[in-house]
Amino acid sequence: MSEQLTKKRIITIIVGVVAVLAVAAVAFGFLRSGSDPASSGPKAVVAGQKVAVTVAAPSVEDLYGYQFRLNFDESKFEYKEELTSEIDEISSIFAKPFDGYQLVGATMIGETPGFSGKKVDICKMVFEAKVDTPLSEATFSISDVNIVKSNLDYEENVDGWQMETAVVDG
Repeated sequence: MSEQLTKKRIITIIVGVVAVLAVAAVAFGFLRSGSDPASSGPKAVVAGQKVAVTVAAPSVEDLYGYQFRLNFDESKFEYKEELTSEIDEISSIFAKPFDGYQLVGATMIGETPGFSGKKVDICKMVFEAKVDTPLSEATFSISDVNIVKSNLDYEENVDGWQMETAVVDG
């Protein structure tokens, strides 16, 4: 084989590998974001339908308590006073209403080590749609995340906490 023919084959293989990796990256992006271009799922939340908002952290270490703001559009959604801790060890939890957000907090009680884990669901809240709302406009966000460690060290404006929304059937 000539040297030129070998170079062409190598270039063809490299281009093929890059194309396969690009397709895999796009597919992984859709799976990771929960978006499926072929999905026939709902495109809107219908008035009266419930939306579950799950707050999660990439990791926590010695988490004894927390507080954050869950911001939402009160003209589109109403908090249904359904709040649950997703961490069994942190069962004392509350939500207090303010204009445009719910202040959510929770704590352990007594002398106990804080909770540690990776990819942790923190809590879940349920809202009800007041009006038909396109999912692209069903905006919820988290801000002002503060945590307390078991030694009572307090950290403000913790990064990385996120939330996921899901339409609740029925």
